[in-house]
Amino acid sequence: MHRRLVFITLLLVTFLMQVIVAPEISIGKVKPDLLVVVTVCLGLLEGPSTGALFGFWGGFLADVFSTSILGVSAFTQALVGFIAGELKHRIVPTSVIWPMGLVFLFSILNELVRFTTWISVGWDARPPFNFATIMGIALYNTLMTILAYPLTRRLAEREEELVLFK
Repeated sequence: MHRRLVFITLLLVTFLMQVIVAPEISIGKVKPDLLVVVTVCLGLLEGPSTGALFGFWGGFLADVFSTSILGVSAFTQALVGFIAGELKHRIVPTSVIWPMGLVFLFSILNELVRFTTWISVGWDARPPFNFATIMGIALYNTLMTILAYPLTRRLAEREEELVLFK
């Protein structure tokens, strides 16, 4: 029960920060995608199922409260969370450098898959494809990883301690 509560709290706090804080710290058209950052961090720390679940629910919340097509962000972020989680046993990050690089790559993947999905479903109101904006989002997300990864790791380690000592 406690683990679910931490998951839901992390999801809601990240979503609220995405909606309230991210627009305030945007640089031009570039704002960080905190849901993707935490999805990748959580996937790396907890594995593919947790990464995909967090990505799905975070993307679903983002879809519900946007003018975009329902389900596209849920799909792309679940995919990113799953792939990041698959790297859990292949990459053991001892510092924040690996997660930063992976957040950069997964941010680009998330935006490319999202745009491709919008084209596939025929959404005409989609924003124009701009690779410079995608690179800006990826760089901004990479910087946000400096704060997000240690906090997410601390939460994950605390959860492991609680499970071990129950």
